[in-house]
Amino acid sequence: MKRYLLLISMLAAFVAESAAREVYRLNDDWTFYFRSENSADDARNITLPHTWNLDALAGNSEYQRTTGNYMRRLYIPADWASKRLFLRFDGVQTCTAAKRFYGGTGVCTYGCLGMGDCVSVCENDVISIQNGIATFCTEKCVGCNKCAKVCPNGLIELRPEKKKVDVRCSSRNMGKVAMQSCKNSCIGCKKCEKVCKFDAIIVENAYPVIDYDKCKSCGLCAKECPRGCIENLRKPKVVAPKPEAKPVAKPAAKPAEAPAKPVEQPAEKPAAPAEKPAE
Repeated sequence: MKRYLLLISMLAAFVAESAAREVYRLNDDWTFYFRSENSADDARNITLPHTWNLDALAGNSEYQRTTGNYMRRLYIPADWASKRLFLRFDGVQTCTAAKRFYGGTGVCTYGCLGMGDCVSVCENDVISIQNGIATFCTEKCVGCNKCAKVCPNGLIELRPEKKKVDVRCSSRNMGKVAMQSCKNSCIGCKKCEKVCKFDAIIVENAYPVIDYDKCKSCGLCAKECPRGCIENLRKPKVVAPKPEAKPVAKPAAKPAEAPAKPVEQPAEKPAAPAEKPAE
């Protein structure tokens, strides 16, 4: 019981300290200028987060590899003299930014970036990030397709609910390169394409694409895939076991009948000799 009381008292102290802390956001009122401009007189007003090459990435200007200066004046009130101050800088925590500047956060640049752009646009609490991967609760999904539009790697797509086959790999790398980055990556062997009887799956640029209009969800492609990157979500049919046949008792055999005795027929009496009448 003492352990529980100690834990509760520690939590209470932490909550009290957190409640007393004042947080001020400093994203506004910044100025920016390039080092080559050599003067803050040419600075422009910006709001964080900010990148000076955003227009260049969109193809509207030349990409600049240089140094930029960010400035902001911060006034500290006199009554803060006895307080401890913490200044925290955060990067842009979005999948789009990570994809744009670094190509991704993992070995495979085609996988889920796990920063939750899809979570932020979903209005129905369908998506959550678990172990760095977007996870979906399909029962809540209304098919608005907003998550698919914001995913920079194009990992999300809508499929008919009745179709039960999914490709779980998005890598476009071939063979050896793909195997080095993931144990379940597609290697472009085309076995799935060859085994499909309905021409419903083709491999383009080392990536299997399913035509759901043709797919029958038979699961042959998933069974044939040597890397396990195609998943068959169809539940196997459960066949109720047949009741065991009860042994039927055979009727008892009839006792063998005694052989019929021959019936003795009475011997015929010889006919009496006829007497001649007297003359």
